[in-house]
Amino acid sequence: MLGQVVWQSTDTLTVWALSCLTVGFVGYHFSAHHPPFISFWQARFASTPPTVVEVVFQKMAGVVWMGILPLVSILGMPQISLEKLGLSLRNLDQSLFWIGILAPIILLVNVLNARKPDSWAMYPQMRLQAWTSSIFTLNIVCWALYLLAYEFLFRGILLQGTLHLGLVAAIALNSSLYALAHLPKGIKETVGAIPLGIVLSYLTWQTQTLWIAFGVHLCLALSNDLLCLYFHPEMQWKKK
Repeated sequence: MLGQVVWQSTDTLTVWALSCLTVGFVGYHFSAHHPPFISFWQARFASTPPTVVEVVFQKMAGVVWMGILPLVSILGMPQISLEKLGLSLRNLDQSLFWIGILAPIILLVNVLNARKPDSWAMYPQMRLQAWTSSIFTLNIVCWALYLLAYEFLFRGILLQGTLHLGLVAAIALNSSLYALAHLPKGIKETVGAIPLGIVLSYLTWQTQTLWIAFGVHLCLALSNDLLCLYFHPEMQWKKK
């Protein structure tokens, strides 16, 4: 005799959060790295270096799949608000404090890693030999929009949608899925995502905002790009 399946009120929240994560990340992964899509945009912007078009397209695909579409889905969830998902200015002083504490640690780690060829092989993602201030500004904007969507999905929707399971369980689930999302980037980033995911999830819960996770993640990405650009033997900064 089969057991009876009872749909709890909290199940709606959990299913919604996990669905947003699954659809968002899978949709992003397979659209952003689909060669015909990349070629289409490279042809449309033929005067722009292909690597720049590719990275901008990939970042904007992430914004759509992991940010805009989950944001639209909130319309069907009356019990959810943007403030509950961490998009508010509450506890801003605490957020700035923790960003100030964690940013130097992130910077130190990146300084050590940026001297290694395996880091040069991946970063900066725009594979340009000559960089200009305008290109790097575009890189900053793309990273910022992408990471805001990324953290909204992981530390906003997923974390808040599973907190009813208990704080420890929610953080464990969040950091586990966060680590799995880094599998395409290799074992070093995948393993590193576990403690980072735990810390960012806890601080997000503590402050009830996304800004620590977003700020730290943005600091990590931009300092990594800038340092790898500096140490890469085949890349240089071009004054223009």
